[in-house]
Amino acid sequence: IMEILKKKNNDSYKHFLIVITTYLKDKRIPNSMKLFHYLLESIDNSIIIFDLIDLLNVKQEDFKVNRNLIDALTIVIKDGNEEQIHSQISKIMDVLSVFINDTNCMVRQSVVFCYVELLIKFNDEITQYFHQLNLAKQKLINFYKDRK
Repeated sequence: IMEILKKKNNDSYKHFLIVITTYLKDKRIPNSMKLFHYLLESIDNSIIIFDLIDLLNVKQEDFKVNRNLIDALTIVIKDGNEEQIHSQISKIMDVLSVFINDTNCMVRQSVVFCYVELLIKFNDEITQYFHQLNLAKQKLINFYKDRK
């Protein structure tokens, strides 16, 4: 996939985004994380975030797809360009506010970990959003943040 993307100047990366995020944490496919980091280095992170959110806004039937997309968003926040991410914080928070109440516990867990990375990197900017969560969710997120 990386060779195809390089040949096309990454123009068609969005076509592969679901596939890449599906295998992102699969240890049997060790180059998936390398491929995702290639995208982070070669494509404006605000565009990647926009595309991930766009896919999340079309709520997928399979909870695993939503979880994988949120996990990818978390990796962008953790490892990506801070300035490019900063411009997308309100959109990120909007989509997380929907998925924090998802019926699937794995999706909610991914949202919690995404919040943790946001708090670590952008604490001041997301405080207002964080305080809109109920106290139980705030405590859960702080618990995982403190363990990091």
